[in-house]
Amino acid sequence: MINVRKKLIVLIVLILLSLFMSFSFSNDNKLKVGYYDDYPLVFKNADGNADGFVIDIIKKILENEDYQIEYVYGTWPEMLDWLKNDEIDLVVGILKSEKRDKIYDFNEKPLFLSWGKIFVNTNYDVESIFDLDGFKIGYLEEDYYAVEKTGFIEKADEFNLDIELISYPNYDDVLKAISNNEVYAGVINNHTIIQIYDYKNIKDSPIIFAASGFRVATNNGKNNEVLDVVDNSLTKWKSDKNSFYYEKYDFWFDEVDNYNVKAFYYENKKKIILTAFIIFFIILYSRIQFYFKIKELNKVNIELNEVNKEVDINYKEIDKTYKEMDLLANKFEELTNFLSENMEVLQKGSEEFFLSELLKQSMNLVTEADYGFVYYFGEDGLMIPLDAINIKRPDFKDLNKKDLMFLNKKVRIVEDFVTKLIKKLEKKENIKEMAKEIPISKESLLLVLEKENKTFGGVILEIKKGSKKSFSIESERIMIALKNIAESYFLNQNFHKTDEVFQKELIFSMVQMLEIHDIYTRGHSEMVARYSKMLAKYIGMDDELVERIYWAGLVHDIGKILISKDIINKKGKLTNGEYEEIKKHPIFGYKALNKSKVTEDIAKIVLEHHERIDGAGYPNGLKGDEISIESKIIAIADSYDAMTSERTYKKSMTNEEALEEIKNNLGTQFDYELGLKFISLMEGRD
Repeated sequence: MINVRKKLIVLIVLILLSLFMSFSFSNDNKLKVGYYDDYPLVFKNADGNADGFVIDIIKKILENEDYQIEYVYGTWPEMLDWLKNDEIDLVVGILKSEKRDKIYDFNEKPLFLSWGKIFVNTNYDVESIFDLDGFKIGYLEEDYYAVEKTGFIEKADEFNLDIELISYPNYDDVLKAISNNEVYAGVINNHTIIQIYDYKNIKDSPIIFAASGFRVATNNGKNNEVLDVVDNSLTKWKSDKNSFYYEKYDFWFDEVDNYNVKAFYYENKKKIILTAFIIFFIILYSRIQFYFKIKELNKVNIELNEVNKEVDINYKEIDKTYKEMDLLANKFEELTNFLSENMEVLQKGSEEFFLSELLKQSMNLVTEADYGFVYYFGEDGLMIPLDAINIKRPDFKDLNKKDLMFLNKKVRIVEDFVTKLIKKLEKKENIKEMAKEIPISKESLLLVLEKENKTFGGVILEIKKGSKKSFSIESERIMIALKNIAESYFLNQNFHKTDEVFQKELIFSMVQMLEIHDIYTRGHSEMVARYSKMLAKYIGMDDELVERIYWAGLVHDIGKILISKDIINKKGKLTNGEYEEIKKHPIFGYKALNKSKVTEDIAKIVLEHHERIDGAGYPNGLKGDEISIESKIIAIADSYDAMTSERTYKKSMTNEEALEEIKNNLGTQFDYELGLKFISLMEGRD
């Protein structure tokens, strides 16, 4: 009996001890996670629960590590206060800044990249930041895109804009204020674009700024192990295009990808409904006719033949679509080259040369145009045609700037604008002379340029009368892009300095373009940049050089944009000819980057990142000390990430296997000392 009691007491003690340990463990693994409304990243759903892309990612990561999560909902300013006061453990969906970095700790790998954007009330036309002068503008209180160093408010100060700023506790209130015309425009983040058609009277604008990545933050020195867990999972997921990360990315951002369809519907709603109504009756009538003639075999045969023709036409349309995509890619390449080649033109004072180049580029990109000319206004206000293509350069003589003031848009399509312009000439003999020199046109595409908030000149493109062509929406957008480039150059005359924020945003955009072109580089460029930066820091390089190596790593493969997608994304073994084509990408990258002051200091690093210590590399067969130390670092990081990433054509190596491979190639492929340092660094991280 005594033994039974003893056993019972021991059993009870063990049970209580187990419960105590379980309770203590669960307390250690409890996390309060703050979230707010920023659809589709984070938001409270109709059931009152935390939802969104970032919530799905964080929930999967933390629950896999047995963390118990309590989600705490509030406004964005409340989130920051609660985190600062230790009322919550984490905030998800936060952008890192210099000011915030002093208060919070952040994970390293972004969950999602985005940028700030301006949305406006439909009563206003906004094509550049200068159009916001005199506006009331709403923004989210404490929002990175508004109040931080690279945000809109500082940009507005740089451009001396006279604006009235009004803060709101959440994006929903900003959108409502724009819709109700309480403010004329608002500072929102880019992915919010999928919500604007839930409101009346809101439209998109081309103004973007402050690209950055959404992260997870904790209070300084607290819960850093959670940040490591997040980074480890993101590193693994982002290297696998079939991972949970990309599955959720595709799920949540299908709406963003379909934005253009939605926008087109809202902008053409009445026409679409009317067309659908007409189509309905056409179909109904056809069905009735078909019913009465169903027994006519000849009719059936004719209709079958028509179906076969439609199938042929569909194949032709698919082929046409691919050709149009290639044409659009070529246009983008030409536009980028134009931007690089003319970066310093206006600083040298050659405005006339730049305007002539602008006309050539306009005619080259807008393929519908038959002829065109460029002009500017002299000090006396008279219109001075500068250059022309496919027609004799006109001489409008007594045409004054005031004759163009009736234009209400800086880029627009009108019917035969030049003929209307000729009629404004004061002298009859001038009218007759111009009418002989300039052919009558069907349509005109106008670009009006401003310099220092005053009309400076413009480009006029024409389609000749009787043509079946018309200017497309794509061509109008191309002219808007050229206008923004030109006016940026004019602005550059006043500042004579390169904007560091623009440099970073440009490089992020280039990497995103590469990832669209090359399915295997998703996350690769970012990881190479990260490993390169780690090694540069580890060997004690100065901060400026470390940053340069990071940006070079980010764009080391940018030259692949000019390699055929069929070769880049080929799953099987490359032929000798295909491999020789691939080997050209460092040269292509160097040529593109070296043309601009923004990126010329990293161009040589990109050129040499596939050279080898033994001289067997490419493109120039450099060896040993002929190769820069920056390129040697990127070569190691590039090879390591390629080996440890899974591809459709190969399995990934483990960390140990990849480091062993690097060790076996020290002194031949890789720099001996740098390779040993990298191995030591990566072994220390395990």
